[in-house]
Amino acid sequence: DMPVGEMLQSIAAARQERVPVYREDRDDIVGILFARDLLNNVWRGRSQAGIYNLLVRPFFVPEQKTINGLLHDFQKNFIQIAIVVDEYGGVSGMITLEHILEHLFEEPEGDEEMVCDGCEKIDEQSVIVPGSMSVEQCNKLLEAELPEDEFDTVGGLVLHLFGKIPQKGEEAHLDGYIFCVHDVGKTRILKVRITKKTVEEPEES
Repeated sequence: DMPVGEMLQSIAAARQERVPVYREDRDDIVGILFARDLLNNVWRGRSQAGIYNLLVRPFFVPEQKTINGLLHDFQKNFIQIAIVVDEYGGVSGMITLEHILEHLFEEPEGDEEMVCDGCEKIDEQSVIVPGSMSVEQCNKLLEAELPEDEFDTVGGLVLHLFGKIPQKGEEAHLDGYIFCVHDVGKTRILKVRITKKTVEEPEES
């Protein structure tokens, strides 16, 4: 019984092309409403009663359904959305063809987590960044407050700390971080390993 205006606002807020429609209880789903059909219905000036004619019959699947089995059901029934129900018959969620494809074709995570373009996370305390990375971007990555006004890039900042072109493996310290030169060219710093210093526990007397 929701007014059409509220329906449009709810769909826009959820940013969904398809939404389940239920009566008084969310476990009593009566159909799936496509946003494009609702907009077309409003544009044609049809009554709210006509909205029920727009509903697509819901397709229910159990939580135990496998991805392969669900994909087969989608292909067999020419559908792209299903309502997931638990062992008691209650609605526990909704799954779409997009969800399945994202799951099947998502890239596997490697041993080393990539946190940004050209960055390589070593552990919870250390990350290797390109010397060309802006100090502003580095601050966002590390949640740090390195000086942004004086230097444009991490390489420029580290070069200032050394006062010369450093050798690979040399270290400098600033604001609780250790900057270790990971790779260096003839005239510039190519990569820097940044490690956050751990706070040492005070010794017991």
